[in-house]
Amino acid sequence: MSMNGIEKLWFCRNSQGRVFLTSPESPIPPGYLRHSTTIPSEMDKVFAKLNTQTREEYSRMTENDFHRRKSRIDQWRSDIRSRMASADCSDVEKAILKAALVSCDKREDKLNSNTVYGVSAMQTTESNPKAAGENRVHFDTKKVVIQ
Repeated sequence: MSMNGIEKLWFCRNSQGRVFLTSPESPIPPGYLRHSTTIPSEMDKVFAKLNTQTREEYSRMTENDFHRRKSRIDQWRSDIRSRMASADCSDVEKAILKAALVSCDKREDKLNSNTVYGVSAMQTTESNPKAAGENRVHFDTKKVVIQ
C-alpha cells in the first residue's frame, strides 16, 4: 500500500506470460520482470491469470494422480484375477478375492465420481451391472456369500 492510500499490486511476469505476486524488495527469478499497477482492471487481469494458472496446475496434478492410481489398481485387479484362475486357489479364497474386487469397484465408483477424469473414464468403460450399494458381502462361518 502506498502512502496516498492507493493500492499497488506488485507482480512478476515471464516471457510465457506466467505471473506471481511479489513485493518491491523480493528477489526476481531469472527470466521474470517485476511490474506494478494501481489500476483495478489491470489488477483483475493479474488475478484472473493467477486463477487460470492455479486451475491448470491442479488439473494436471489431478490427472496425474488419477492415472497413477488407475495403473496401480489395474495391476492389483490383474493379480487377483490371476490368483483366482490358479489351480491351487480354493473356493473360499476365490469368494474372498471376488468380494475384494466388488468392494474395490464400489470404492472406485465413489472416487471417480469426484473427478473430471474419473467421470470421463466411467463414461468410456463398461458400467457395473449392479447399482452402487446393491452388492452385499456376508461372511458365514462356513462360506462367503456375495449377493
